[in-house]
Amino acid sequence: MLFDQTFVSGPLQFEIEVFYNQLKKRDDILYLCHNRKNVFYEMLVRDGKNTLYHRPGVKGVAGKITVLKQLVLFYVRALTSRMDERLVFELFKIKYKEIFYTSLFGGLRPKAFLKIRADMDPCHPIATWAVHRHGGLNIGYMHGSYLPYEAVFALIDFDVYGLLGTGFQTDVYRGCWPTGMKYLLLGPISNEAPGMPCKQKKFQAAVFTTSTSDDLWMQDSFLYEFIDACFYSLQDQKQTVFMRTKGVYPEHVRVIEEASMKYGLPWTAELQEGVECSVSNTPIDVVLDVCEIAIIMDISSCAWNALAMKKKFVVYAHPASEHVFEKEVPFVVVRNKNELRQRINALSEMTDEDFAKLILPLIGKCGIYDTGSRIADFVQRSLKEDWT
Repeated sequence: MLFDQTFVSGPLQFEIEVFYNQLKKRDDILYLCHNRKNVFYEMLVRDGKNTLYHRPGVKGVAGKITVLKQLVLFYVRALTSRMDERLVFELFKIKYKEIFYTSLFGGLRPKAFLKIRADMDPCHPIATWAVHRHGGLNIGYMHGSYLPYEAVFALIDFDVYGLLGTGFQTDVYRGCWPTGMKYLLLGPISNEAPGMPCKQKKFQAAVFTTSTSDDLWMQDSFLYEFIDACFYSLQDQKQTVFMRTKGVYPEHVRVIEEASMKYGLPWTAELQEGVECSVSNTPIDVVLDVCEIAIIMDISSCAWNALAMKKKFVVYAHPASEHVFEKEVPFVVVRNKNELRQRINALSEMTDEDFAKLILPLIGKCGIYDTGSRIADFVQRSLKEDWT
């Protein structure tokens, strides 16, 4: 099997680490790397794994000239067709991916191809087409929250697709997802053993926001509303709030500070004594591990991580959307700050065991509990030719 990812530099991405921890026991995987100086490549070399540095190119001078001619000719034709320049650029990327995947799979002929977060790439159907030419499979999985209005995920084309929950196939995307794919229940990508080596703080609540830029924070009142509702609702708890945002922008901090001062409730992004963390760089499962209640913004996929860990949580949903949890367990979805305050107070009185019983209807249709080996099991099932 050929394993690919988009990691180039910096701290190792959480999702890659989780996949690798569960797949490294296999000896039939070739790992693609795009930088010899990053921590993932160093880890693979240290563990003695089969590694292919960067992307295999077309062999020989004649082959490279032929590919260059194809790209130039394609680009000239596209430009002279009077199409919008942005469309020309997107078509050029598709042509490049066709050449890349044809070269890659032609030289390696893998039994299967799996790339981290491939469903976000609109060119992933090209990988499926190219690997089919050499008798292989393209394996994909759901990595995000996939609310109904996220149209980017409506077009998928894999041989096997791992689901967060079966409800996405039977309800949310049943009108557009292909019927010929093999759908397997996978659940969220999460650590099997979250935690940190040093003594941890315990927080009454952790707040999870989604990824967005300063401009979007300033334009979308729902984001302001969510932060304000969280601090308003936690007044009764009189404890420090842990903030976990996806992406760090000055506007994030300003909005959080305003809400903190407004309600007289402190917040922090520091997980351990003496160790400063940015608002975003702490792994999701680690934060879930040290909080009593998780308050999660509508389109964040953190709700599925909380579900996998049986962590008490509540989703603050946008008024215009229907959350996939709502039909099965409406208790975990709220839409205004008064509802959120009531729910937090109720969750504070609820035991972990009672909450686990409450969310049982979500298991299967909307998610799955983490067993510690779900990814390895998913890959093994994906590679079975009889699909049993």
